[in-house]
Amino acid sequence: MPDSSAPQALLWMIWEMSMLLIQQTWQFEKLGNQE
Repeated sequence: MPDSSAPQALLWMIWEMSMLLIQQTWQFEKLGNQE
């Protein structure tokens, strides 16, 4: 079943990328609130 593993890897990539984005946004807001 090679077809079922491809979308899963894609989902994982999207998940990791969104997590990184959320982390960056959170850090940015934290820095902005400190000023």
